[in-house]
Order: sequence, then structure tokens, then C-alpha cells
Amino acid sequence: MRNNANFSKIHLSKDIVVFLRSNRDMKVYLLKSKGKGIVPDYIQVRSDTYAIIGYFKASNPDKGLDEIGIEDDARRQRATALFEQLEYGKIIEAEL
Repeated sequence: MRNNANFSKIHLSKDIVVFLRSNRDMKVYLLKSKGKGIVPDYIQVRSDTYAIIGYFKASNPDKGLDEIGIEDDARRQRATALFEQLEYGKIIEAEL
């Protein structure tokens, strides 16, 4: 029997693969959720089909931008500004 303890499978939807390979702006939906107690605030980034392509702490947007493959400095600054302006519980449409 093969030991799979060191291996993990990652299942990506077509939306995520296309987004990560794309260097152009993509329409996404952003949602900021409020944490309670020791649970931090989180930001969800969803594709145009509402598939989650990023989920990260609001206090660390750089890690989230790395997660979803945004490397261009101008796009990162624009995304960070959007994250800071997000209201809790409201979904907005944006170009990242």
C-alpha cells in the first residue's frame, strides 16, 4: 500500500486555472466578512461564475494576491485599495 501522507491533491475549477494563467484584468466579485472574537476578518474573491478563487485574511492582502496570481504592481495596488474600501457583507463587482 502506498503512503500518500506527503501528497495532497488540489482540484482546480476551469475558472481558477484560466484566472491564474491570465495576465489581463478579470471580472471578479469581492466580499468582506467580519470575524468575531479571535476569528479574523476575511476577504473572498470569486470568479464571474461565483467560484471561490481566493479566500484570505483581510489583514494580509498580499498573501491573498499571491494566492490568486496577481503579480503586477499596478494591479496589486488597485486590488489593495479595493479591499480597504470594502464594506462588510456587501458583494461588489470589480476588475482585478
